[in-house]
Order: sequence, then structure tokens, then C-alpha cells
Amino acid sequence: ILADAAITYCKLCGFILFFRMLAAGAGALLPADAGTLCSILLEVCSGCDLASRTGRWGSLLCCAALSVQGLSVLLQVRTICPPEMTLRPLYRARMLHLPLSLALFYLLLPGGEADVFSTLPARVLLMRRVPPDCALLVFAVCCMAVCTLRSGIRQVEQKQMARNAGGCCINSKTLL
Repeated sequence: ILADAAITYCKLCGFILFFRMLAAGAGALLPADAGTLCSILLEVCSGCDLASRTGRWGSLLCCAALSVQGLSVLLQVRTICPPEMTLRPLYRARMLHLPLSLALFYLLLPGGEADVFSTLPARVLLMRRVPPDCALLVFAVCCMAVCTLRSGIRQVEQKQMARNAGGCCINSKTLL
């Protein structure tokens, strides 16, 4: 179970990274509007990031990105679901969700600026490194996943060797 979970987790992270790089490339290479639209269709976080930089339409475009979810999320869902399960209801729901969420968001959007409370300082410093305790925890989980995968592979190899050895003995006995 742990090995399957680790493999599934790696697949999901792979989709996120792959489509995030594609969206970033599209945002950098294409004109601003086309790059934003392409990013929204590819990956939700990159789409929201580029949409938030568009100015006046940023809020509506972020709402659209969250409604569409992007190709990355749809492929992640496809990876987790069994192959015999159809995703047509999800596709229909996404197409229905987009106009409904945009309409509700537009109707409920306040007309002017609003004062907001923030506990953040005037200048926010971004962390570039993971804290040591988090890094050790991630390393420990990766080690456990590798050990689990290795023991599973070892068990499969032992079963195959036992089957092969059993088949050789039967064949040698029948020959004698």
C-alpha cells in the first residue's frame, strides 16, 4: 500500500512540475494575453499567478483558472481513478462550473477598493530554503518509501526465483 501510494504521489507531483514548467514557458514566450490563457488551461497555480498580474481582469481570470482547473489536474484525476471509470461527469461539471462561478463572482464582487487588515510587514522576505526539520522529515519519508519499494521488488524476485527453481526440478525429474 505504501509503495503504491509513493508511486502515485510521484506521478501527481510529476504532472504538477511538468505542466507548471509548460505554463511558465508559455507565459514567457507567448504574448501576455495568450500566455495567460495558455497557463490557465495548462496548470491552475501558474494560471492564477499570471492572471493576477493582468490588472483589472485579474480576479475574474483567477476565478476562471480555478473553475477550469487545467489539464494538469484533469490528468492527475485520471491517474488516480481506475481506467474503467469515465470522467465525462467531471468534464461536464467543469464546463458548467465556469460560467456559473464567473457570473456569481462578478455579481458579488465589490465595486470599489476596500481596506484590509494585514499582519505582514511592508516588505515580505521569501524563504528560499526549507527549514531543517522539514527537510529531515521529507528525507525520512523518502527513505521509507525506497525501503518499501526495495523490499517489494525483492519479494517479487524471490517468488520468481522459486517458480523458476521449482520448474527446473520438475523438468529434471521427468527427464530421469
